[in-house]
Amino acid sequence: MKTKKGQIVGEIFIFILAVAIFTLILVYGYRAIISFTTRGETVALLELQQQIERQVNVMSLDYGSTDKMEVKLPSEFTQICFVGYSQLDFANAIQLDKSNNQYKGIPPLIIDALEGGTKQNVFLIPFSDTPLQVGNISVNAPSSSPGILCLNATRGTATVLLEGLGASTRISHWS
Repeated sequence: MKTKKGQIVGEIFIFILAVAIFTLILVYGYRAIISFTTRGETVALLELQQQIERQVNVMSLDYGSTDKMEVKLPSEFTQICFVGYSQLDFANAIQLDKSNNQYKGIPPLIIDALEGGTKQNVFLIPFSDTPLQVGNISVNAPSSSPGILCLNATRGTATVLLEGLGASTRISHWS
C-alpha cells in the first residue's frame, strides 16, 4: 500500500505535537518538584523554630531548672548560632572592625545582620532566608564572642543546655 503525501504530513504533525506535549509535561513536573522542595524546606525551618521556641518558653517559666535539647537541623545547615541581645555590646558590634578579631569564629553574615538591626536571635549557617526568632534568650558564650553562641551540627544535630532564668532562658553548649 502506498502512503499519500497527506498521511506523511499528518504523521509529522502528530509527532511534533507529541514532542511538544512531552516537553510541557516535563517542564511542569520539574517546576512542581522544585516548588514542593522549597515548601518542604520552609516547613522544616518553621518546625525548627517552633521546637526551639516551645522549649525556651517552657524553660523560662521554670527558674533554676536545666534541660538538654537536641536541635535537629535540616540537612543543608551545618551550624546554628544563638544571639543574646541583652549581652551584646552594641557599641562594639556596630563599630565592629572585622580585622581586630573581636567576635572571632562568628560568621560575618551574622555580624552584618546584627549591624543592620535585625531582631532575629537564631541563625543557621549557611545563611537561611527565613528569619528565626524564638523568644527571650541569653547565651553562655565564649569571651571572644560575648552574646553570640555558635554550635556545629554533628550528623544534623546540635545539642544545647537550657537553663530557666525566670524571665528568659540561658542557652549553653552541652558538654
